[in-house]
Amino acid sequence: MVSSALWADVAIPNDNAKAESCLDPAHVLPVEKHSRITLCQSFRVGDRRRRAHKQQIAGSFAEYEKARLVSKLKGARERKRAAAGKCEGRKSHAELRPDVVTLARRLRRKRPKGRRRSLRDVAAELAQRGHLNEQGRPFSAASVRSMLVRPSP
Repeated sequence: MVSSALWADVAIPNDNAKAESCLDPAHVLPVEKHSRITLCQSFRVGDRRRRAHKQQIAGSFAEYEKARLVSKLKGARERKRAAAGKCEGRKSHAELRPDVVTLARRLRRKRPKGRRRSLRDVAAELAQRGHLNEQGRPFSAASVRSMLVRPSP
């Protein structure tokens, strides 16, 4: 093991130094050849700077590529939204089952001799008529409410 006092005598090559000049006895302590190569490789400052520069360039390319992709996807979403009216998110009840939404609206309307049905009553009536949710269970009151609040396509 080389002491720290001996390390102070080792000259660190500059950016333009080549590996051969690093092995010159003037730059390295007189130790065996294998150790000289290891010392020389560990002190190559230019390699570290080049590696850092390459990482910065790769980072800037990745940033550019991400910005390009985001822009491309945004344009595609805007074109789809202009053509179809909707691009993202889940399909609503009105898109998936417009007949159920129409029936729920009809059941919820105010009756001539009284008040409107509650959301739970509408859900129970839908279940009685055979309209169930994706899990095969009756619609919840919140689902019925979302059917009634959201506009039809």
